[in-house]
Amino acid sequence: MKNKFMTISLLLSAGLSAQVFTDDFESYTAGSDLASSSVDWTTWSGTGGGSDDVEIANDQSVSGTNSLYFTSSSQSGGPTDIVLPFASVYNTGDYSFQTELRVAAGKNAYFNFQANATIGQTWSLSCNFNDDGTFTLDNTEAGILLEGNYTQDEWFTLKMEANLNTGRWEVYMDGALQGSFQNPILSVASINIYPLQGSGYWMDDVTYDHTTYTLEQYNLGVTNVADVNGLAGQVRYPKVALRNLGTDAITSFDVNIDYNGTQFTEQVTGVNINSLEVYDLELTTSITLLAGSNDLTVTLSNINGATMDDDSSDDTLVVNIDPLVPAAGKIVLVEEATGTWCGFCPRGAVFMDRMSENYGHFFAGIAVHNGDPMADGLYDAGLNSMIDGYPSAVVERGSDIDPSTIENPFLNKIMEAPSVVLENGAELTSDSLLVSVRTTLQEAISGNYKIACAITQDGMSGTSSGWAQSNYYWNGDYGDMGGYEDLPSSVPGSQMVYDHVGRAISPTFEGYHNAFANDTMPGDEVIFNFSFPIQSDWDIEKMHIVAFVNKPNGQTDNASNSSVNEAIDNGYESGQKILDVKELGFNNSNIRLFPNPAVELTYVQLSLTNEASVFITLKNLQGQTIQEKSYGVLQGNYQLPIETINLAKGIYLVDVQTGTEVQSLKLVIE
Repeated sequence: MKNKFMTISLLLSAGLSAQVFTDDFESYTAGSDLASSSVDWTTWSGTGGGSDDVEIANDQSVSGTNSLYFTSSSQSGGPTDIVLPFASVYNTGDYSFQTELRVAAGKNAYFNFQANATIGQTWSLSCNFNDDGTFTLDNTEAGILLEGNYTQDEWFTLKMEANLNTGRWEVYMDGALQGSFQNPILSVASINIYPLQGSGYWMDDVTYDHTTYTLEQYNLGVTNVADVNGLAGQVRYPKVALRNLGTDAITSFDVNIDYNGTQFTEQVTGVNINSLEVYDLELTTSITLLAGSNDLTVTLSNINGATMDDDSSDDTLVVNIDPLVPAAGKIVLVEEATGTWCGFCPRGAVFMDRMSENYGHFFAGIAVHNGDPMADGLYDAGLNSMIDGYPSAVVERGSDIDPSTIENPFLNKIMEAPSVVLENGAELTSDSLLVSVRTTLQEAISGNYKIACAITQDGMSGTSSGWAQSNYYWNGDYGDMGGYEDLPSSVPGSQMVYDHVGRAISPTFEGYHNAFANDTMPGDEVIFNFSFPIQSDWDIEKMHIVAFVNKPNGQTDNASNSSVNEAIDNGYESGQKILDVKELGFNNSNIRLFPNPAVELTYVQLSLTNEASVFITLKNLQGQTIQEKSYGVLQGNYQLPIETINLAKGIYLVDVQTGTEVQSLKLVIE
């Protein structure tokens, strides 16, 4: 079949027209580049035949012999980056996309819909078909919109239908509905096919069609309801997104809410919503999330003083709310690895803030900094041993994940009944913050349970270069990221505010070993005491206490989370003293290099629990000394710089002598 685009004018009941595109790739020669052979397809760079083009494949197909095959082994994905621009930017009417898809066993597939004619500005929808047979549809504005399963190594028909008036999408596989969702991004302009690392998938028979919508004079529609997710018992103020789908401005309306029989109405006047504008309304009346599955119904009425508008089909939206019920006393510990030098680390800050806003004290988030003025050497070294790169996060000391994916493991953990429930108390002295943690056993436990306590601080900022946040999101190439796309590539420290910063951890990263006797019984209480010397840059009003108990396997059982002031109100209780790091007598072995690989600068990061003389030598692989420096006698946490800007690319050795011990580290210069 010849590749073709056609515009069809039909006399439909509403006087609508449709645009249809289809391509089964049979008009191309196998082995040729798609974008250079087609007037319809292009690439992200805008030129066909380059490294981002894709060859026509003929090893798999549904119809005929040809298809497209996408694969990548690059950590950043690509370089293949194919784009199919639509006939125009569609922001009203009905849109449908269909393709045949086959994902090889153990591989993944990815493509997305762009919202604007200029690609790289806004992602309408990202479609991930994961290597474990699950799929996830999401975007940065709404997060995860739909999840499900698919069958690997078999062709299946994927169809996606969207009402772009209201943002209602439905997803089908082989004709079976997989689910529906409200997408707050109300336009599509192109499809972008970009293989990620580990991908391997075929695509055939690509089709899309669009049916236009004729605006009525007065028509206000409900497009989305947000801020209704959470945990049972949490209070929420729903946000209702409304869209003027008429030709004339909307100046007043009523919003009627019904949540499990609780009804209220809010009247809105004095507004001016122009044609096709979206108006976000945050209700002033709250709802309390109820356990169980309950519908929340939003209905519009009294549009511009009239009983009904000209199209009542979009006046009502029903969303189902089924909040999770947290286990009694459960609080989830999340530790994020970050640094001001890390260009992708703003992603971690955005998602940590979202989790804190959405889940309050149930979320005990700690941002563990590396290689910047906020780094705590002991905490940084411990977390770094659990991750592969930056930014990263671990939920309850589990596996290393991307910070943007914190929510799902958090929700899984919040329902797990803990063995121990923790409650913070505190007292301020002239030079110390004294913390007591009351632990109550929920069941009999045995083995090497450990307890630790961390202090965090919000609202940190500084003016030196080390406080400036590197920002790879600055020009929008990676989509929206909580406003960082509007900030420069290096955000000055004076413009940054860092929250959840881990300031100290006691007694060690792992915690105090064998914290509980093996004969503990349900209901038993044990009180642990910690002492933190107050630092000059601490702001107690902005600080939190997070204590946590780790199970014998190293993963976290439960945590506590309170502001310092809340803990002071609870009072300080004397109990079992926890020895600090120096008293535990660990050696000086916490030594690492970061960043590594390095370009201009790397740091020797070391945590010295006892006094020791420090001498650092940089050598090449032939054993020749390039730099050496004595730092005298040190004790505590340090980041000692090594300039690498004038070094040739390659591998070097860094010898770090602390006292009589010498540790040799490999350094890669890029």
